[in-house]
Amino acid sequence: MLTAGHRMFKAAALTGAVAPSSRFLARAMARAAHGADALVELGAGGGAVTRTLAEVYPDLRLVVVELRNDLVLKLRQEFEGLEIHAAPAATVLRSLAELPAATGIVSSLPFRSMPKLAKHETVCSILDFLGKSPGRFMVQFTYYPGAPFPVPVEFNWRKTSWVARNLPPAAVWVLEPSAGRLRTRGARASAGTVEAG
Repeated sequence: MLTAGHRMFKAAALTGAVAPSSRFLARAMARAAHGADALVELGAGGGAVTRTLAEVYPDLRLVVVELRNDLVLKLRQEFEGLEIHAAPAATVLRSLAELPAATGIVSSLPFRSMPKLAKHETVCSILDFLGKSPGRFMVQFTYYPGAPFPVPVEFNWRKTSWVARNLPPAAVWVLEPSAGRLRTRGARASAGTVEAG
């Protein structure tokens, strides 16, 4: 019989969180996405980050991706006007070649608990998507020290904020092609922000 703690961490392995993202984390991720011309959210879960992105960037195209059918149903009920895909992230990213050069990925995917092959395919699809333009970037949170996953030298991770008012506390990271650091959005106001709560 699973205890409440075991159930919590089993859920975390599937959704990337032991609790829904707080409004503080969602806002920090939205701030890190400043400067995008379109957004793709990966691993939307229950919609905590989706809600904030839709509020902060009402005029941008927002493509939402979630693999779990039960969560997709809830997302479609709450966000009727959004483009919501019930498919793996890699599949959806490959279909979005027409998105603007400055497209941002906002991800809550649980990279540390993904099966190895699924993680490899997802990371490769993200790097391929970002590599098509120096204006593209990815926002990812993590509960652990260090960057969310290793990347080749053509890309760079940088931590933009630490959100203490989240359960558990989380860091927000931005991944860009190396050339992207020379562009305007590389100096976003969110860089270096510390949200101590």
